[in-house]
Amino acid sequence: MIVNEGGWQNEATTSFLDALWAIGAIMSADKSPGGKGFRLKLHERTPDAPLSPFYFNLRRLQSHTEVMYTASEMMKERVVENVGSSAFQLIAGIPTAGTPFSMALSLLMPRGHVSPRMEPKGHGVSDLVDGDFHAGQIVLLVDDLITEADSKLRAIDILQRAELVVQDIVVLIDREQGGKQRLEADGYRVHPVFTVTEVFSYYLKAGECTQAAYDRIMEYLFEESQKHAK
Repeated sequence: MIVNEGGWQNEATTSFLDALWAIGAIMSADKSPGGKGFRLKLHERTPDAPLSPFYFNLRRLQSHTEVMYTASEMMKERVVENVGSSAFQLIAGIPTAGTPFSMALSLLMPRGHVSPRMEPKGHGVSDLVDGDFHAGQIVLLVDDLITEADSKLRAIDILQRAELVVQDIVVLIDREQGGKQRLEADGYRVHPVFTVTEVFSYYLKAGECTQAAYDRIMEYLFEESQKHAK
């Protein structure tokens, strides 16, 4: 097993996390403008929300093939253990950040790949979903991370309107900001490889993250958990 549920304590996993830090795919607030934190997509609708003391730019992985391959292997392992390799017929990625992960995973499983159209197509065939599929097939939904799950719910709606079935979602990292719980409340199963807490607990021990930065992250996550518990 590469990543234990609720843990990261093995050489393969820590080497992977080291690589994510080295390529700038994960950053703490000290690397943000003025050290104040990062704006997220949620700030588009909630401008006054607290800045995030950490940031994931997992799109960088597509330029680093070894790191991308390892991420895909970890996601595959999580799927095989928690979902089963015969529990779905297709894999779908959420454009655009999730697409490199879903394509890699579809080759590893292997399973056919489809893509929900998150924006309407203005020419040609106006299909809701790109790819070859038929009604009733079960789709494993893939994304790089989960925050509040807005894009997941939108993708699920599109896939369901195309008469496809979604039961499980796999992501590399759960930001622990209510998205997993929101999807689970709607009956979906969410399978993250890592949580923010696991990631930064390792970086603290590895000396990449200061105690002050770690404490700020934990405080932010606590406040987020309180907000979503209401």
